Amino acid sequence: MNQDFGNLFYNNSDATLVLNILRDLSAHLGHSLENPLSLYLVCLDLLMPVEVCDSIYIDILTIFKSKDKEKLSDYKYVKKIMIKHFPEAKNFSELSVKAYMKGLSKSRFPELITMIE
Repeated sequence: MNQDFGNLFYNNSDATLVLNILRDLSAHLGHSLENPLSLYLVCLDLLMPVEVCDSIYIDILTIFKSKDKEKLSDYKYVKKIMIKHFPEAKNFSELSVKAYMKGLSKSRFPELITMIE
């Protein structure tokens, strides 16, 4: 986990409270890694800073617009992209990687859903 980001949430009781409230509200609305409601809720679940989340998105968008877009259907390929920007992603499960992709497709990039399912 990114130390600065992790410390923000785990060493600051106010930030931890906000994080837990957001998680409770999103769960109440039906968000989960199996059914992500948005990209940023997935990033919140994965403790991924928004700047990292956006950097991964830009790489995925670039690949999608290229002749190599079929590679995005392989979660291991996507996971490598995530690790490049967020080394902690090496511990992400297939479910976590696919949740990021689903969240991305719902929030910003609907064409991507065909690559995931």
